[in-house]
Amino acid sequence: MMKKSKKWFAWICYIAVLAAVFLYLLFPAGAVKKYLEHQIRKASGNAVSIEIAGLRPGFPPSLVADQATLIYRQMDALETGRMILSPAYRKLPGIFDVLDFESRLGEGRALGWVAMENASGSGADNSFHMRLENADLESIVLIRSMSGHTVSGRLDGTIEFTGGIPGQSGSGTIELAASQCAVALQEAIYGIKQLTFQTIAADLEIEDQQVNIRQLQLEGSQVSAEGNGRILIRRPFENSRIQISATVQLHPALARTMEGLLPEKFTSGGDISLRIAGTIEEPSWRIR
Repeated sequence: MMKKSKKWFAWICYIAVLAAVFLYLLFPAGAVKKYLEHQIRKASGNAVSIEIAGLRPGFPPSLVADQATLIYRQMDALETGRMILSPAYRKLPGIFDVLDFESRLGEGRALGWVAMENASGSGADNSFHMRLENADLESIVLIRSMSGHTVSGRLDGTIEFTGGIPGQSGSGTIELAASQCAVALQEAIYGIKQLTFQTIAADLEIEDQQVNIRQLQLEGSQVSAEGNGRILIRRPFENSRIQISATVQLHPALARTMEGLLPEKFTSGGDISLRIAGTIEEPSWRIR
């Protein structure tokens, strides 16, 4: 009896392995890739799309994308290394209403989940949660696309959003902390080709089409600053209105470079009150 049970167990294992091998070999990667790309565009109202280089099945059951590019409003936003997408096995029932993800961002990673409205019509809000751990800032190409400058460094923090699409509807929070940052300027400004920061911290709140900058702090080698304000999202994004108030302190090396361009009280260690208004594409600056 025991030998018969072992034989049946061996056959079950053999069939399971064979089925897994055939599933892997016959996996319709092209069709699944197109489906995912279509669903992301549809869910975001064409605001967000993704381009996946290659897709394959993983174990436990999951989808593995070797490389992917996330695009926001026709601008490259994020370039990832290997990304793993899987149903939320921790959530029963309804594991297919929530999709877990983990992606390489340079030497760091991004992980979290996306909750989608139940296909059966539960009415659940779309929501998104992501945690960044030692992520490579150069992977976030949206920064370069918008500013024209290359930013490197490490990024940690959390992003949460629920109830819609960022910049259109819904609400969310963003808490980020970057370290060992370098900003390579597209063109040198007063002989300065690169700005370096030990830390950059941001605490933001999103409400529909308004981003409230609750706190922004920069501690750098040439300059330090702290401020707050808001951004009113418009389309296209470069037409968004900004209102930011900040206190800036020039460090000695930069202060010497700015002598003759700013009043002495600013270049001798005094704080600078800075107000930025206008649009992201054409900001106006006021110093006092």
